[in-house]
Amino acid sequence: MIVAYRYALYWAPPLAGPLHRLGSQWLGRDAETGAPAAQPLLPPISAARFAEITAEPRGYGFHATLKPPMRLRDGVSPEDFIEAARAILAGVKAFTAPPLKVGRIGGFLALVPAGSAPRPPRPNSRNGRNTPSARRRTRCWTAGAILTSSTNGAST
Repeated sequence: MIVAYRYALYWAPPLAGPLHRLGSQWLGRDAETGAPAAQPLLPPISAARFAEITAEPRGYGFHATLKPPMRLRDGVSPEDFIEAARAILAGVKAFTAPPLKVGRIGGFLALVPAGSAPRPPRPNSRNGRNTPSARRRTRCWTAGAILTSSTNGAST
């Protein structure tokens, strides 16, 4: 039986930072160590109910999904995917994230932009113009040599 692995890009807060601690407490588990974490008490929600409704995301840990899970095209290795992702992300300049609010994405609660959020800078432009290196990075992503979008909304 051939197993078709899926790959994604995620961001997780620094392990020593307050957001990692907060996310671990919220979910009831430190995803890095696997250690249980005391969840907050939020009356009128009972501790048992809070543990129940955070059971599924507890397995994933506190993170931000940058690119949902996808399958790699035949002949493309995980190392190819990582190299392509690094090349693309190297061209993305830092930007200030918009204010966030709690919202629903499918069956999950998530932090989502509050109101209309400006789009982050595109990795394929410099001063509004395409450059040869930006075009190479864009081709790497869009030519279909690396990725196929076959997630169909699944998250495993």
